[in-house]
Amino acid sequence: MIRKFFRFYAVFAVFVILLTDCGRSADNSNTIMYGPGNTVVKNEGGGTILAPNFALSYFNSGMERYASGNFSAATGYFTKALEKMKGYENSYSEFHSFLLYHRGLSRYRDGEREEALTDYDAAVASDPKNYLAFFARGLLNKSEHRFQRAIADFSRAIDLKHDYASAYNNRGVLYAGSREEYGKAIQDFTRAFTLSPAYYTPIYNLAKVYALKGDSTRSLHYLNRAVKLSLDTDDGARRLLDSIRTDEQQFGPLRKTRGYEIIIKKLEDSAKD
Repeated sequence: MIRKFFRFYAVFAVFVILLTDCGRSADNSNTIMYGPGNTVVKNEGGGTILAPNFALSYFNSGMERYASGNFSAATGYFTKALEKMKGYENSYSEFHSFLLYHRGLSRYRDGEREEALTDYDAAVASDPKNYLAFFARGLLNKSEHRFQRAIADFSRAIDLKHDYASAYNNRGVLYAGSREEYGKAIQDFTRAFTLSPAYYTPIYNLAKVYALKGDSTRSLHYLNRAVKLSLDTDDGARRLLDSIRTDEQQFGPLRKTRGYEIIIKKLEDSAKD
C-alpha cells in the first residue's frame, strides 16, 4: 500500500505552470503575477508554491525520473535543485521544503529509509505547514513500528489539512492496534470514508475493527460496502480479496457465516474476470 501511494503521489500530486515573462500564466488568467524568473507550482490540494526558475528544471527532471521508476536518478536531480537553492532557502522556504519532501520519497523508494527520514525532518523544519511531508514521515514511522511518532505525524497532517482522508485512515489503523483505542479507530475510519465516499479501504478497516469487537453484524455490513466499492475500481476485487485472506484471522467467527462465504465467492469470481 505504501509503495502504491508514493508512486501515485509523485506522478499526480504536482504539476507545474510556467509563467511568461510578464509573470502571467499562459493558460490560466487567474494566476497571481509574480514577475519574470519565478514559477507557480501547484500541489494536489490546490495550493500554490513560488519556485525560482533556476532550480525548476532539475525539479522537473527529478519528477520525470521518479515517474519512470528511476529513483536513484530522481534523487540526484532533486539534490542538484537543492544545491541551486543554497542561500535562497528562506526566500523560497515552501519550495525548499517541497524539494526535500520529494527527495525523501525517492530515497524511500530506493531503500534509503534513514536518508528519507532525514529529508522529511528537514522538510517540516523548512516549512512547518508541509502536510505532505508530515504524512510521508508518518508512513515511514508506521512501517518502522514507531507508532506513537506516526500517530503524531498523521495528527499534524490532519491539523494542517482537515479533509485529509488518507491521514485519518492511517491513524485509524494505528489506533486499531490497541483494544482501548477501538473507539478512536472507528471515528477515524468513519471520518475518512465520509470525506472520500469512494475510498473503500477505511470501510474495510471498519469491518475488521467491528469483527475484533465481536460485532459480526456490523462487520459484515461494512465488509459488504467495501466489496461493492472495490468492484468499481480497477483490480479492486483482487486487492480486497488479498487483504481479507491476509487478515482472515481477525474476522474470527464471522468466517463461518454464510454472508462471509458469499463475499469471498463474489470477490473470487470478480478477480477472475
